[in-house]
Amino acid sequence: MARLGIGAAILISVILGVILISILGIGGIFTLVITGFVATYLTTPGKRSYKTGGIAGVILGFLIFIHGLFISLTLPIDPPNISGFTWIGLELGGIFTLILGFIVLILICYLFGSIGGLIAQKVFKNETKQSRAHIRRSGEKTYKKTPRRSLKRNYR
Repeated sequence: MARLGIGAAILISVILGVILISILGIGGIFTLVITGFVATYLTTPGKRSYKTGGIAGVILGFLIFIHGLFISLTLPIDPPNISGFTWIGLELGGIFTLILGFIVLILICYLFGSIGGLIAQKVFKNETKQSRAHIRRSGEKTYKKTPRRSLKRNYR
């Protein structure tokens, strides 16, 4: 397992997600879950969290949105004959739909990236726990420290 920082792990997993989508043609939920899994798997065990997979899913979702924005559906050649004020209303509705679609896409990508990160976190949970410097055994004596002076004084 590579013990990378969060940024490098997210970058590598997003590149893997782009390869899965564009070259191999595998898309949808599977790619988001794999991206989140890989991002969480590649981080150091002390910093491993499902949020890393969620962030990788969000970045991949943003790239999907930008790709879909420029590579859009075919539009009709001749628009219908509508007055100018009606076109403004239609375009404002389109902008609202675009923003709402972006928000929903980001939430869905975060959800499925986090699911992949959670799977990786649960699979490798033994490595995720941080080791303590010293654990007291049952036979060892504990030494009590003497209490220090405090500034809480009662003047009665």
